[in-house]
Amino acid sequence: MTATKEPQVTLDTLLDDIGFQARNIFVLGLPILLVSAFSLTYIFTTAELKYRCLIPECEKVGNTTYLPPWLNNAVPYNKDGTPKTCYRYSTVSGTSGCNQASFFNVSDVQKCKAWVYRTDEVNILNEFDLQCDENKWKLPFVGSMDGIGALLGLPLCGFMSDRFGRRITLAIFSSGVIILGLLRSCSTSYEVFTFLDFCNAFLDSGIYSSAFVLGMELVSAKQRVSTNVILNLFYPAGDVMLGVIGMYVTNWRWFLRLLYGPGVIFFVYYWIVPESMRWLLTKNRTEEAVEIVDKIIQNHPDRDNLDLKHILSSSADSASKEDTFGYFKTLGLALKSWRLLYRVIHSSICWIGVVFLWYGVIQQSVSLTGNKHVNFIYSALAQIPGYSMSALAFKVGHKITFIASIGVCSTLFFVFYFTSSDFVLFRMIIYILSDIAITSAFTVLFISTCEMFPTPLRSSLLAFCSMMGRIGQVFAPQVFLLGTELPFLIFGCVALLVGFLSSFLPETLNMELPNTVKQAEYVGLQGVDNPAQDNNMNETSPS
Repeated sequence: MTATKEPQVTLDTLLDDIGFQARNIFVLGLPILLVSAFSLTYIFTTAELKYRCLIPECEKVGNTTYLPPWLNNAVPYNKDGTPKTCYRYSTVSGTSGCNQASFFNVSDVQKCKAWVYRTDEVNILNEFDLQCDENKWKLPFVGSMDGIGALLGLPLCGFMSDRFGRRITLAIFSSGVIILGLLRSCSTSYEVFTFLDFCNAFLDSGIYSSAFVLGMELVSAKQRVSTNVILNLFYPAGDVMLGVIGMYVTNWRWFLRLLYGPGVIFFVYYWIVPESMRWLLTKNRTEEAVEIVDKIIQNHPDRDNLDLKHILSSSADSASKEDTFGYFKTLGLALKSWRLLYRVIHSSICWIGVVFLWYGVIQQSVSLTGNKHVNFIYSALAQIPGYSMSALAFKVGHKITFIASIGVCSTLFFVFYFTSSDFVLFRMIIYILSDIAITSAFTVLFISTCEMFPTPLRSSLLAFCSMMGRIGQVFAPQVFLLGTELPFLIFGCVALLVGFLSSFLPETLNMELPNTVKQAEYVGLQGVDNPAQDNNMNETSPS
């Protein structure tokens, strides 16, 4: 009697049957929401404030206005009609009356000793006396230290994620960020603040990638589109939250405390976040993977009839003996693969450019005409269509979506640069569109990087590429020392270069996540129209 061959049940088919995992996606989206706000706090804590010299002969501390009618007699003005921040005229002895021009000697300019601020906002500029040109570099330096902290922290997070697990790494880094963030709100000096900000960035840099990779590994290939879009929507939500809190909480200490306070939930994340069953299978921890899958598919109609251990054991075996080599052996195999090594180098260069552009664009929002908090919120909201547009990558291809996004971005930067500053509304529209485009490009680059590397090394190599990208984050704050216009010309040129380089990256559309180095070498070689690769594919290296 011949038995009828039933369709093979795999981990992906099980995950397809249960549909969207709302609870897990929300639990992983929360750290993404908070860390998006954490990573950009320096935009407000180090923002340039409007201030001018205090004139004690004409006003008293606590009873001042920023632009009194006599001010043009007392201080020199810039060409744009704003008072100089750190200089005033001396007074003429034997005269009186601030409203009289003769009271001040315009030929004798003196340095200020105290200041009057346009608003009651308090950040590290006025808290730690960072006024005037000699201290101007200290404000963007905090943002650069953020980038350096992320650059150093990402590889550690990636290594821990691949070596010890996605869940424990996410829990440790998230909890550490909360502790350091609350400590930073108690900083007693600029040096202490900058050091703690560096430590914060060291830890929070890996939270997004850990949560994102875990989310992608908990779902099937078909569900990665919706999972990617939804997880990424938490990011602009966090930025909007940052802008709203900054608008109403103008003291930087309470601003940080209000942001980091809700993060105490991370202290219990180890017990509420599931581990990646794909990662567990690569570590031959099948029993633990079975427990997790059993919880995920609890509403599956055939749950009681499924032999999960057999299904997952088959999935683990199909990854070949390469997975049993361990982390360092697998890393050695990857480094010996010229194809993967080329991808790592090429992707890293693209990451440097895209991260430079993304941070540059969002930091520029607080320098545009208008309320800086409102502009920042607009910039954050503009990311939502950018993340949504990235879903096109799963329809037309990752590469073409990325090239189109970065190409549009480059064009808009050049248009902004060559448009007169008198066209305020038009330039704002161009800025918002460029924000949408760079967000779409960044998201597609993140997805592609996740999909082109093998499971045992996915977090490590993603973290390495992201780490290299932080070189761009280091330079993004500094470029605005060149002025408000020239940065956009630089942005346009960088976007053009990245678009050209990205044409050499592989297409990963419709490919299953590779489990081994050999499988990863095949990614992008069979074209976009082919179905997902079979996990039992021939292990011969592609020629």
